Amino acid sequence: MVLSCSSAMIRSCNTCVTTVDARSSVRVWPMPRARAGSGSWRRMKELLAALCLVVVIEGLLLFVVPGVWKRAAEQLQALSEQRLRMTGGIILAVGLAALYLVRSQ
Repeated sequence: MVLSCSSAMIRSCNTCVTTVDARSSVRVWPMPRARAGSGSWRRMKELLAALCLVVVIEGLLLFVVPGVWKRAAEQLQALSEQRLRMTGGIILAVGLAALYLVRSQ
């Protein structure tokens, strides 16, 4: 493909860009390549990987210590909704703070 502008002709291929200016000097620059997994798909893959890790940990707890898990579920049934909301809010805040610390470095 040949593109022309007022003072230069630009020819490009898949691997480089060649510029020929009015003084007949030729410059070759490598074209920037898109990084694999860049952009929003990469972030989505990280989110999905994190969710899969949560499922693995939950499954591991059920597999290794099912009795402890059942007792914990019974104790959760005995708690009031307000106490559960407060506990959930604290866990949420701690998780977000930890995520911020991990991602900011």
